[in-house]
Amino acid sequence: MRVSFPVSCVSLFVFSVPALAECPEFRDGYTLCDFAQLAAQEIAPNLPQRISNNLEFSSILAIKNVISANITLQYERKYLDSFLDEIAVDRKDLDQVFVDTTRNFVCSDSELSSFVNAGGKVQYSYRFYDGYSYKNVSISSCN
Repeated sequence: MRVSFPVSCVSLFVFSVPALAECPEFRDGYTLCDFAQLAAQEIAPNLPQRISNNLEFSSILAIKNVISANITLQYERKYLDSFLDEIAVDRKDLDQVFVDTTRNFVCSDSELSSFVNAGGKVQYSYRFYDGYSYKNVSISSCN
């Protein structure tokens, strides 16, 4: 006797195995993916939100074990380039400030730090006011 599985059953099995690896148990019966979804659902209704004179937290999204935040810089790329030239600061140095500041923010928050150290990821996409991408920062460890 030959047993055959419908294609949908095979697909379900094949695609569920990686999902389990990305969504392990986190705490209190929640998986990392549950935590990401809950965090995004809690924050999203309060957006957009001004963080400072130059930054706006525009949107948030959770996909599997990744929390992705979109931050809008309240100026255009040409303004930043001009300002950096004026004060003689290299763009790479400013890029590192964005990475360090983002890491410090994520890793100093006990909930986010626990999430990241358990296998979650937090990504920040910084964009200029005119829509151009500036910097993407991904935090996958706080150690």
